[in-house]
Amino acid sequence: MWDWDHLIRVMFAGLCGALIGYERKSRMKEAGIRTHFIVGIGAALMMVVSKYGFQDQTAWPNLSLDPSRVAAQVIISPCSIAVFISWLPRLRGRS
Repeated sequence: MWDWDHLIRVMFAGLCGALIGYERKSRMKEAGIRTHFIVGIGAALMMVVSKYGFQDQTAWPNLSLDPSRVAAQVIISPCSIAVFISWLPRLRGRS
């Protein structure tokens, strides 16, 4: 059964992402409402899953879980993609 608290958190993250996307769209930037909405929901889902998704397995002997490892990748992955996209024109030979 899905916990309503988690759903509200994910939808709030999507709303915050959509607000950031609206601000960027109003300034004629490239990534807009839909992009930031999807990124916000995706990041929130990853955080909820990493924090609460594996609690049923904590009773196993000799098992240690570190939810912060998944949370760290939520930060690293978009940053890596952003760096690659910013370097892409230089890699193709354009400046």
